[in-house]
Amino acid sequence: MRFLIIFLLPFIGQCHGQLRIDTEAFGPPEKEIREVLDATIAAFPQNPETQLPPLFVTNSSDGPITLFDRSPRGEVIIKLDVQGRYWAQMIYQFAHELTHIRAGFRPDGQENKWFEETLCETASLYALRKLTLTWRDHPRFDSYRHKLADYAQKIMTTREKVTLKTLPPFYQKHQATLRKNSKNRRLNGAIAIALLPLLEIGPERWNSLTTLNKTPAQKGLTFPAYFLKWHQDSSEENRPTILLLKSYF
Repeated sequence: MRFLIIFLLPFIGQCHGQLRIDTEAFGPPEKEIREVLDATIAAFPQNPETQLPPLFVTNSSDGPITLFDRSPRGEVIIKLDVQGRYWAQMIYQFAHELTHIRAGFRPDGQENKWFEETLCETASLYALRKLTLTWRDHPRFDSYRHKLADYAQKIMTTREKVTLKTLPPFYQKHQATLRKNSKNRRLNGAIAIALLPLLEIGPERWNSLTTLNKTPAQKGLTFPAYFLKWHQDSSEENRPTILLLKSYF
């Protein structure tokens, strides 16, 4: 959500087996935390383009945040701010930060960074709702799954109701504010809820995020130009998703 402005080194490595957890920073056993984090990762489609760098996840009052600076081991550092077995909050925060990483987060393009923040918020809700279903058959976490749904619903009820139909005028009304403040949670959250059905119906659409920040964004780039850059940087397979999202703004 907040970033230390140091340029991100190129991604290397795979996701599974390269997730290191600062166990002393969390209360629950590492095994449980790892299962929750792995489940959050697995909630999103995987392909060669979505390979993650090595991750180091810790818990801190400074979180939630993903740092541009790497750990001494070359890992991307994710700080969460979660107490105990509050799995819903952990999933919500981790999915958000994970999506920044999948999108190749970088410090440029601040005028349009609100869109990335919005997709991260969408991912948080997506993961909570997805795991509500997949945890039905998980002996350890089945009793928690309804809490995930409740957490997602509680967040959604606090947001202004925006649908895909009403999204274009909502964006036009607030675009100046969004460009000035990428982390306006009220606006990000409202747009995220509108976009959520598109990504729940077509989970493979998450793969398009891998090229969102593939190339630098020039200062002052307009939102249409930002989408054009993303479209040009993407594969033919992912371009329909980009055009679909663009059609609502």
